[in-house]
Amino acid sequence: MPPPARRRGGGSGVDDSSSPRADGGAKGKRAQAHRAPHHPHRGKAAPANPAWNAAVLALLLAAGCVAALIVVLMWGEALLGGSDARSEKQRHLTSLKAPRVSDLPMFKGDYSEKMLWGTYRPHLYLGIRPRLPRSVVAGAMWWAPRQDDFVIRHMCEQHDPVLHTYGWLRHDGRTYARQEVRDGPFDMSTRFLKSFNGSTGYGGDWAVRVAVDINRERAGGAVNAQSLPFTFFFYVADESGAPLHDVPAVEEVARLVQQPLDAAQAIGGEGARGSGGRGGEEGEEEWMRGGIKEEGEDEEEEEEEEVGGLRRLRSVEDGGGRQGSGRGDTRRGRALMGEGGEAEEADGHEGHEGQRSAVVASGVSDVFGRWELHAVAQAEGPGAAYEAFHTRHLHNLSDAVRAAMIHNYQATQQPTLGNKAQAGANVAVIQLTTFLPSVVDFVFLSGLAAFSPPHSPSPESASRLNLLSGRALARRVAEAETAVERRMQAAFPVASELAEKIPGVGDAVKASLSSLVGGMGYFYGQSRIAIPPHLKTPGDPLPYWQYWPAALFTATPSRPVFPRGFLWDEGFHQLVLRRWDERASMDALGHWLDLLNADGWIPREQILGAEARSKVPEEFIQQHVSNGNPPTLFLPLTGGAAEAEGCERLSFLRACFPRLKAWFHWFNSSQAGKLPGSYYWRGRDADTVRELNPKTLQSGLDDYPRASHPSADERHVDLRCWLAMAAGAIAKIGGVVGEGVQEYEATARHLADFTNLNELHWDGKRQRYADYGNHTEKVRLEAVDTVDPVTHSMHREHRRAVRGSPTLRFVPHFGYVSLFPLLLRLIPPHADELGQQLELLRSEKLLWTDYGLRSLAATSSLYMRRNTEHDPPYWRGPVWINLNYLALSALRFYSSESGPHSSTAGELHRQLRFNLVRNIVGRYQESGYLWEQYDNTADGRGKGAHPFTGWTALLVLIASDSF
Repeated sequence: MPPPARRRGGGSGVDDSSSPRADGGAKGKRAQAHRAPHHPHRGKAAPANPAWNAAVLALLLAAGCVAALIVVLMWGEALLGGSDARSEKQRHLTSLKAPRVSDLPMFKGDYSEKMLWGTYRPHLYLGIRPRLPRSVVAGAMWWAPRQDDFVIRHMCEQHDPVLHTYGWLRHDGRTYARQEVRDGPFDMSTRFLKSFNGSTGYGGDWAVRVAVDINRERAGGAVNAQSLPFTFFFYVADESGAPLHDVPAVEEVARLVQQPLDAAQAIGGEGARGSGGRGGEEGEEEWMRGGIKEEGEDEEEEEEEEVGGLRRLRSVEDGGGRQGSGRGDTRRGRALMGEGGEAEEADGHEGHEGQRSAVVASGVSDVFGRWELHAVAQAEGPGAAYEAFHTRHLHNLSDAVRAAMIHNYQATQQPTLGNKAQAGANVAVIQLTTFLPSVVDFVFLSGLAAFSPPHSPSPESASRLNLLSGRALARRVAEAETAVERRMQAAFPVASELAEKIPGVGDAVKASLSSLVGGMGYFYGQSRIAIPPHLKTPGDPLPYWQYWPAALFTATPSRPVFPRGFLWDEGFHQLVLRRWDERASMDALGHWLDLLNADGWIPREQILGAEARSKVPEEFIQQHVSNGNPPTLFLPLTGGAAEAEGCERLSFLRACFPRLKAWFHWFNSSQAGKLPGSYYWRGRDADTVRELNPKTLQSGLDDYPRASHPSADERHVDLRCWLAMAAGAIAKIGGVVGEGVQEYEATARHLADFTNLNELHWDGKRQRYADYGNHTEKVRLEAVDTVDPVTHSMHREHRRAVRGSPTLRFVPHFGYVSLFPLLLRLIPPHADELGQQLELLRSEKLLWTDYGLRSLAATSSLYMRRNTEHDPPYWRGPVWINLNYLALSALRFYSSESGPHSSTAGELHRQLRFNLVRNIVGRYQESGYLWEQYDNTADGRGKGAHPFTGWTALLVLIASDSF
């Protein structure tokens, strides 16, 4: 079979002209050429002959000159070759010479400050950080309700039968977020709120509210609240390793959950707690909303009073010292947490209604000045503890906390942190073990004039603390929740025909959007680049190269499984986000385009920093400079070009333009096939012995069947269509920003040429579009017994067996790849081929199901077949939302174009949209999650990664009819 193509920049093949074997052969020949001739008098003294000696001497001098010349030529060749290698390496590891998009003024100033803090650590259940490298970060952990000893939840996981569901239900991406967690018998709500006023530092202040209660149904009936305490941790750390300024005293932390608290005062009325730690249903719902009221809720028992220039709620009956007084007091969201009014003069830690606070840690930042993290609680329980230590490895911080607890347990028999601080500590962790229900606020204050003295907040801190804790926080949370609800409904109104027939679709849409927005992360680090084989040297200090240090602001596909940037996913993410927060979307797109190297290549998977690498298997960390990924960033950019009005949009597109040209040029030159207008994805493994069909990870479709034997003769129809779309997008954007685009217009016309497309990819025999390559259907996985060369033990594994000779032909598998000329609108509306594709699409024997279009036809020989003995089918049948969205978008387009197929396209659009929305919403209501993919068989159940915070959120656009 033909060897894989070799391109500049590396690949899986080795250039024969520079192989060690070829070079070694040349050296051997030269050695033979200069070997001394056989002498007839060997073993005897040679007779003296001056003339003969002179001739020999002359011959030796000539030979020496020739040898010296050869050495000089070899050195020169090595020097030139080394120079070429260094130049190639430099191109791979050097940023493109063009102004950075993320440096535009629109991303500085007020926008940058408002976006500084956020839930930008999506791999954690709750992780807060600024968009700064090596800065202060914060996060939450809790003791999992499992039988295992000291199991601490920190990093998001899936497949835990005890953890029922978690995810962001409301998130605006800037100032407010709400997440709900159902973990064993516990219901937990986390809220994040930012605050800006004249006294806050750069980036503002922020608060996290954590409210926890017992779910009696999951707990198995009536539960004594004191028999099921909840252990929660909150930490703050400096990634740079710089020491924190202060950590709390033992007694200061312990008082946060002192017991006993008066139950009537803390919970708010007789019977509010009950035997199961729960009050009446109305009080329960209000408490779990953290003070959020529904419209029309009774407020006659409260009024506002002004204290020290601040407004706070007080009871009408007693003027502010709320007593148990009936219905209003069972609203535990208000009664449990005090307003956080002015501190008592005797002790600044004891505020309204027994509310207690402590400074968890403090420090100094070059960006946001002096800062303090306060814990504010009204709860009772066994106690509180803390520990402060030094580490640069925050990716395994939960392991450090667990180890500290075990160490202290062995010494004291108490399952707590050790109440000690290591010198130079850059991490401070506070542990609260409380009876339920409980509410704790964590408040971060920045830009302070001075630090608080020991044991009490300063007047400045106390004043700002009051605004972000207790009832004041509850009121602000309620206002933020209402504002986000109204904005979501206005931005993405659900189509009336769907709202009438699919109950709960509106809530699912809001949760989908919130999951996507809440999955946004900020990462900083260096990508690891696989060294191309022809550039490897024995002196390489590392087994990989390192990209330049870079930041990335991006959405992520899945918090527990894929909490990092994926290039082709991001284009679909931004289709949604640009309609929600256009500037933040442009910011993310700019960060991605700033990652282009001098050749115009972008690493397809961004694994930046230790935290990101901790979630990735070692074999997937290194990125290959020869491999691409679908250029989906053009999808939202093309939409932005169509709406390009105003200076900001134009300046953004103008900054993107040179980078988009370089990116397209890389594709057009590095992924080109043998015939004009043909392309194929580089990076398939032609030598695999374990894969039934060599994967094409670079295409984004992983195990979707391609030609059985990878070669340079391949033609991939999806890549051809992607580049046709990209060329058209560049021409369109160039026209908007006033750049010359004649070259790209010509390329776009060539790649959109219907005759050429059909010549390369139309399978006339099967009347469908297809890949072309060296293929046989006679490939299977067969069990083989092997002997381990080290242990000599025998084991059985499945290996690829080829039972027929491949031939150059159209690949017969029908599925998503076959639809790309339709998906990217390259088929003319009047073409017969369009009608044929629509008939194939609607066939239940092929792709059509009640849950969406399946990825591979049920008639394919590889339908739902494993690719290795360990890899279940991925793109071989399940329903994927991103490609279904493209199908819906194309059907909407063709339904609006005059032609013989418009009515069929419109009918299919309506049916497919209904099927998709009904199934996604139904599975969300059933499981509490959005899923990576959906089963294409009888039940349409969710499959794969969950919660999937990525392109499944296209539900937002599908349900609101936004294409």
